[in-house]
Parts: sequence; structure tokens; C-alpha cells
Amino acid sequence: MADTPVRKKKKRKRTGVVPWLHYLALRILVLFLYLFDVETNLNTACILGRLLWKHYHRGRKRALDNLRTSYPEKSEQWIHETGRRSFEHIVMLTMDVLFTPRLVKKYNWRDYSRYKNTERTKWLMQEGRGLLMVGAHYSNFEIMGYLMGLFDFNVYSIARPLDNK
Repeated sequence: MADTPVRKKKKRKRTGVVPWLHYLALRILVLFLYLFDVETNLNTACILGRLLWKHYHRGRKRALDNLRTSYPEKSEQWIHETGRRSFEHIVMLTMDVLFTPRLVKKYNWRDYSRYKNTERTKWLMQEGRGLLMVGAHYSNFEIMGYLMGLFDFNVYSIARPLDNK
């Protein structure tokens, strides 16, 4: 009995109409968000992040445990404040990603993003030999892929599949 392996519960794949209803709800939410300017939505994102921090107990515990492990010298107040702000920033990043196509264009991309050595990178990509670019999960890290597509560069990314196909 003691040697019996513990089996993980498999996640049930959602098929049929449920994923489409989730997608439809998301599209309606995006349309609603587009009624307001970015600043209003970022302020709302902060509020939603605080609500997520307050009510998503498992995520909050994981964040606090990770912060305590990473910063054992920091105070509990600092750890809680940093965890709460990280939840706010995750929701703000979602708003950034949703609004990027509406705001960032070929003529104004420099207002929203800063890169070093862009000319060298551009020439390397135009040679067509391939280039490996690594971006950190910092600020709106998704904008790099968006800008590459905006300027007609072929981009391939590595990511896990979405839960809702």
C-alpha cells in the first residue's frame, strides 16, 4: 500500500460550446474596456489586482512563499506590499496587451517602447540568416513580438499552448 504512486488528477479538456462562451465573454469585455481611455483602464486594473490579491488565496500564498524564499532579509511588510503590487502589475500588463494594437503604430512606436541597438538588430534580421532574441518578463514584454510583426519581420515564439484553443 505504501508504494502506491499518487496519481495527479488530469485536467479535463473543455470542448464544445464552453470555450466559445469564454471567448465571447472576453471579446465583450474588451469591447467594454475600449469605451474608456488607457489611463482609466490602468487605474481599474490596479483595483482588480488588489481584489485578486485579497481573494485569490492560493496565488497570494504562492507569491508570499516565493518572495520570502527570494528575499529572506526583507520585512513582512515589504513582502506583502511587493506581492500586492505584483498582482496589480499583472492585471495592468493585461490592459497593456489589450490596448497595444490600438495605440502602437509604425509612426509612434518609439513613444511606447525603447530598444538599444535597433539598427544593428534590424540589419541582422533583414539578412535572413536568423537571429535569437531573448526578452525578459519585464514591463510590457509582449510588445517586442508585436513590433516585429508590425514591421513585417517573421517571428517565432516559444510558449505553452493556451488552455482555451
